[in-house]
Amino acid sequence: MRLSFLGGSIWALLFAALSLPLARGDGMVYRLPVDGAFATYDLKANLSFAGGQEIPVAGSLTISSVGETTLDGKKCRWIEFKTVFKIGAQETPNISCLLIPEDHLGRGKSAEGKATTARIKSGDAKVLELTGGDAPQLLIENTLLLSGPPKTAGELKPVEIVNARLGNLTCAGVTGEFDIERAPGQKIYLKFEKRLHDKVPFGVVAAVWKFEAKSDGQRDATGEFSLTLTDMGSGAVSALAKVAVPSEAARLEAELIAGGAGFSRPETSEKLAQLRRQVDENQENAEARRAYGQALQNAGEDRAAYVQFAALAKRDPDSLIAEAKLVQLCEALQRTAERDEHLAKVRQLFKLEKTRQPWFCREHFAVGDKRVAALEYFELSGPMALQYRFEVREKEGEASLYRITLGSYEYTTKASRQLGQIKENERMFHLDSYAGSDHGTYAFLGAKPPSYEQTRQLVVGIIEGKRGPISGTRVPAK
Repeated sequence: MRLSFLGGSIWALLFAALSLPLARGDGMVYRLPVDGAFATYDLKANLSFAGGQEIPVAGSLTISSVGETTLDGKKCRWIEFKTVFKIGAQETPNISCLLIPEDHLGRGKSAEGKATTARIKSGDAKVLELTGGDAPQLLIENTLLLSGPPKTAGELKPVEIVNARLGNLTCAGVTGEFDIERAPGQKIYLKFEKRLHDKVPFGVVAAVWKFEAKSDGQRDATGEFSLTLTDMGSGAVSALAKVAVPSEAARLEAELIAGGAGFSRPETSEKLAQLRRQVDENQENAEARRAYGQALQNAGEDRAAYVQFAALAKRDPDSLIAEAKLVQLCEALQRTAERDEHLAKVRQLFKLEKTRQPWFCREHFAVGDKRVAALEYFELSGPMALQYRFEVREKEGEASLYRITLGSYEYTTKASRQLGQIKENERMFHLDSYAGSDHGTYAFLGAKPPSYEQTRQLVVGIIEGKRGPISGTRVPAK
């Protein structure tokens, strides 16, 4: 059997085959209903591989509107997707709840990459709370069900459909086709038909996708995937726990990731003097001390910044920001033993549930003309679990150019167990990069994850161009 996608993984190709149909062709949100509305679909699929293997898939999809809010002057909606895939005896539920500006939702629009906050839960794992910087999870969750129209699209003549929930309906239809390049020479070709009606909360009554996966022109797999409306109604509420107010989450993320000469814009000497006076006038003013310490770190005055954050940590032993900053500053000052003490304190704060933030920033460093912020996750959680994330920026830029991650994804681990590469109780770790909708895999690292220092060395090699990807995905522009 030829299975070159993602290193020959049946599960990876299966994941792509089931995910990509939902991702393209206006996704599954053709209209925005009143808040509280939901629609449930029966899900069926069948995959045929080149070697003759057949994999039938069953399950369900529920789409719900579970909340409204206003963020930065824009009306936003919490949209929740619950999918259940049943493959043989295995049943995998996944829930994704995304906060999306309403002007990106609906027919002809694309919400891909527009979610500002997400809650994600896979199986029995804990709920992950993510903001825009937490790719690849947020990127993937955006892509699965919310992408805009394909490059090739058409209208179908209205037909009468008999639906078990709504009876006889005259439904308009749309059709389209597109292809996804997963790596050079590796493509998935898809065609879809969808039937639409305004009586359905999100507009879709039924949908069918057909796909073909090829490597270097040779067929790897074909399949068909369908959704049929089975229920709809009102009164939907989120199945996941409430998260922090998005503006608060964004502020905390910005504070944790900021710092270091060249990473954040330094303050003027006048501003530094003003911040120092505020601290001198009130030694108990934690906000003033934190602002002054951050300004010193931004200016590259690491020893002076250390003094401020050490005082802040003494005043508030439960401050994640203070302890994380001390980790960064001890790293910059090459105080390795003390750095490890603060690392232990940061991790203990998470264990004691003093913070809900899933990661902290442990170092800033430079690679040539690039600046890197290194983030460590407290635990492996969710279908696309991460251990480390490295945000890469231009020397003068604020936005991330791309990110490199050390992760252990659910579907990759399943494939590795199936192929005998790891034991049933082990996980597969791998190194990936994400830039917009592009994804590259650089290495599969086995069941024992590398240390932070070893991972950092691999990341530096990627940034310097000394290590290239072994596979990847490229979503062409619409």
